[in-house]
Amino acid sequence: PVRGSRRAIALNGRHLAVIHSYVSDFKEVGADSQALAGWNGWGPVKIVDNYLEGGAENIMFGGSDPAISGLVPSDIEIRGNTFAKNPRWIPGNGKFDGSRWTMKNLLELKNARRVLVEANVFEDYGGFAIVITPRNQSGTAPWSTVEDVTIRHNWIRRVSSVLNISGYDEYHPSQPTKRITVEHNVAESLYDTGPPNPKMILINQGPDDITIRHNTILSPPGLGSSYLIFANATTKRGNAFAFTDNIVHVGTYGLIAENPPLGTSSATLLDGHSRAWTFTRNVLINPHGAPANTYPAGQYWASSLAAIGFRDVASADFRLSPQSRYKGAGSGGRDPGADVEALREAFGRFVTARQPLLENRPK
Repeated sequence: PVRGSRRAIALNGRHLAVIHSYVSDFKEVGADSQALAGWNGWGPVKIVDNYLEGGAENIMFGGSDPAISGLVPSDIEIRGNTFAKNPRWIPGNGKFDGSRWTMKNLLELKNARRVLVEANVFEDYGGFAIVITPRNQSGTAPWSTVEDVTIRHNWIRRVSSVLNISGYDEYHPSQPTKRITVEHNVAESLYDTGPPNPKMILINQGPDDITIRHNTILSPPGLGSSYLIFANATTKRGNAFAFTDNIVHVGTYGLIAENPPLGTSSATLLDGHSRAWTFTRNVLINPHGAPANTYPAGQYWASSLAAIGFRDVASADFRLSPQSRYKGAGSGGRDPGADVEALREAFGRFVTARQPLLENRPK
């Protein structure tokens, strides 16, 4: 176990690894702190089978401009980890101790290339699980980018917002976010804490080549003013956006744009944020009765979570039962939503030593 007060383990070098470890209690007031952070090393970096607990971000790449011209941390493997905040830090938690540590996200990529995020648990935080946002932090690294990222087979639970993808740094010149694939993840037991109006997915500043497919994103019936996709104010349009074969709650507001006004239909919204887009074969859970005719054609609609036909919601078995009306309704005859069998198999490959470590997790 590695425990600290405010400084992260800095991953600034080549051929680095953090494996089978317990890294916790990194925190600070008024500034960012992380369990693991890298900004001035080329990589590759291997982060496998750890418990990771940090104040502002549990893991972050970027966030400070690299001293080496052209450097982008690359070839990063993040597999089989648990990301969580200490319950004593979180207002509203019954174990909250009154502290005011700076807290932001669980995983954040600000300058990174070729990243695989697989078979991790992201849990217990009233903010975003994953944030992708290129940042030329101090204005001296205009090559900063986030590109070629795959996020798959992760389990996300008890967070208020799932995914935030921004295309550019709006304060300093940067390279665009591009080629991000998010597939076969389960996000469940989302809740309305932390920032107001939780956003399951936030898209900002026109990222390029974004593929979100075969995910299962579920919120409880009582979740407040939530959004399925919230397209934030932007002056740029991305080149491609695909949202297909997912099972998702649409939330209170569903697909919505903040500013500039993009009309009332989701097709108009998507046109305003991407030059080419695909939105099809999704199972949209719609307990609030959002008008289906404002969405692109080719969706499936369900009135409730129970109507999906999962095998056993109570035990978080989100495979479709053979009796489900949506069985085989995805592209190519596959089931929509996450491939839970593949997710379980991925967890079996990469999670080996972490469970004994979790016995010492703060109670």
